[in-house]
Amino acid sequence: MQNNTYNIKRVHKVSLLITFSVCFLLGTQSFVIGGLSRFMEFIIPASVIFLSALANYFIPSKDNVKGYLFCLIPLMVSIVLFYFNEFSQLKHYMVFSTVALCSLYFKKEFIVVHGIILNILLISVYILRPNNLMGSDTSLTSFVPIVVLLNIILAILYFLTKWGSELIYESNQRELNAKELLDKLQETFSNVESSASILENSITKLNGNIITIEEESKNVTKSMHEMAKSIQEEASSAYNINESMVNSLEIVNETLDISKGVIDKTDEMNKAFSEGWSKIEQMDNQMNIIGSSITTANVTVSELQTSMKTVNSLLEEITQIAEQTNLLALNAAIESARAGEHGKGFAVVADEVRKLAEQSSKIVSNISNVTTALFNKSQEAAEKVNNGETATNKGQELVKNISSYFMYLKKSFEDTITDISKGMNKIESVTDIFKDTQNQIQNMASIAEENAASTEEVLATTENEHKELQEISSSVNVIHDLSQQLITMVNKN
Repeated sequence: MQNNTYNIKRVHKVSLLITFSVCFLLGTQSFVIGGLSRFMEFIIPASVIFLSALANYFIPSKDNVKGYLFCLIPLMVSIVLFYFNEFSQLKHYMVFSTVALCSLYFKKEFIVVHGIILNILLISVYILRPNNLMGSDTSLTSFVPIVVLLNIILAILYFLTKWGSELIYESNQRELNAKELLDKLQETFSNVESSASILENSITKLNGNIITIEEESKNVTKSMHEMAKSIQEEASSAYNINESMVNSLEIVNETLDISKGVIDKTDEMNKAFSEGWSKIEQMDNQMNIIGSSITTANVTVSELQTSMKTVNSLLEEITQIAEQTNLLALNAAIESARAGEHGKGFAVVADEVRKLAEQSSKIVSNISNVTTALFNKSQEAAEKVNNGETATNKGQELVKNISSYFMYLKKSFEDTITDISKGMNKIESVTDIFKDTQNQIQNMASIAEENAASTEEVLATTENEHKELQEISSSVNVIHDLSQQLITMVNKN
């Protein structure tokens, strides 16, 4: 609407300029043709026309009214001149100029109204002042063609104005549509620019987040590498510990077997001491027999005394052996208490005890031989019982001492067997603990191996995610470049 109003005002200026130009040209023509007198006749109505047009231009009014007055004022002045003055072609030119002015506005209504008014005025002047209008030829045949020609011109101008106005209307509509589209396009560009700015900020933030995530992904990947390495080392250590436990379990089983062997040997030694005890009891019986028969050994008393000295010497050796055996039994008890860590000591102790047992057996055998000889000699010396009774009593006392020593040794061996049995039970408990520990270590090794495999899978997944993050970062950089290009294009437009 503003553009349309601006065009009408421009037509007003053109109409005013044309009015002035026509008046000036016609005035000049009148001066050239008719001289000053003719010019003075024309200058008055021309001035009226121009001043009226000038007043119409500056007086505020509606554009349509103002536009038609630019056409009507010259027409009315010309008709008045036709009515009051003589015939002049200048007035005809002025009338035709009013038709041209109407066509400038491209208002078909102006052409219709102006045509009706023009026909009415021309017919009225022709009826009232035909000579002033037509000159010397006032015939109807001359007037009608002029009117018809004028109406044909009006009709042509009407259609031109109609079509021109339609074109102008369509042009204005297209201009409005184009302006609307331009406004929408400008709004779109503004939205695009705003969205591009938001996108730019979002991309910048996203790029920063991706860089942060990428750095964290690198740290996670590095940590996963270190974790995988630690789990591998843990699995290797678990397998090494398992191997050590297997070896330790074999050693414990060997120690258990050795302990069982020691118990068996100790049982055999106990049986040997029991047999020795039985023999000592037999010897005691023999000593009783010797005591009862010593009365007959008077002849061999000196030999019996010598034999008894020998018996005493042997008994002293037995006493020493018993003491050593006692010490060894104590050592065996100490070793049995430490059997869980040093089971091999049982073998040494058992070997020493075995040697002492053999020596004891030999001594007992020598004592038996001497006793037998003494018994034989006591038979020969039965007659010397009274002299050998004292010696026999001493022999019986010595036998009792030997019996006491053997009882002590037997008890020591029984205690040793009991301690060794307890130690073996502890070794069996340790063996069970070792077996449970080995099973747990095997399970731990299996779990460590599974964890290592899972860690490798997680590590592979983490590396793939890191690669995908790098690809996303590259894509975001591409989008960022496109966003910058879009913002540049919008700013140019």
